[in-house]
Amino acid sequence: MLEVIAPFIPDMFVFLQAVIVFVVPYSIAKFYSWMHSLEKE
Repeated sequence: MLEVIAPFIPDMFVFLQAVIVFVVPYSIAKFYSWMHSLEKE
């Protein structure tokens, strides 16, 4: 079963790129909302 699935599992480099693509914009958005809340106070 694993031999059938293995070729479709992305290697760590592709997986790492996907994580970066999702985490970086999320962290930037969190940072801006945090800065915005600091400016309000």
